[in-house]
Amino acid sequence: MSTQPTDVIVVGAGFGGLYTIYLLRERGFNVKGFEEAPEIGGCWYWNAYPGARVDSDVPIYEYSKEELWKDWNWKEKFPGRQELRKYFEYVDGKLDVKRHIQFNSRVVGAEFDPSTDRWAVRTQDGNIAYSRFMVFCTGFAAKPYIPSIQG
Repeated sequence: MSTQPTDVIVVGAGFGGLYTIYLLRERGFNVKGFEEAPEIGGCWYWNAYPGARVDSDVPIYEYSKEELWKDWNWKEKFPGRQELRKYFEYVDGKLDVKRHIQFNSRVVGAEFDPSTDRWAVRTQDGNIAYSRFMVFCTGFAAKPYIPSIQG
């Protein structure tokens, strides 16, 4: 992993993470994404149980940017996991965000150093990346974590 500082580190590559990377890049920021899964899709990579599908009909469950819905045709009103995975690939084809993401990289720690105004972000394999800002796009369907806090 490069130790070259970036402007923003984005954690997560689901709906929120992909669009955040895109918007920040469009505004001139040097962006680096980290995703625990080997592919984009967020919870729609992990939710692989039989019959997995959205509970909100389209167009609610798609990006509102015209470029991302104009030429996309959903096959079902409540799309299943496989169709959502195809949609994420379609979105990447339009926004070109995968190239900014390091996959199979679980973020396990982050510390802010006030003397340098930088975040040091550590992944499970011990690598460290540095950035001015951090954005967590881990979503509401991320794995629960309950810290062991006395009391």
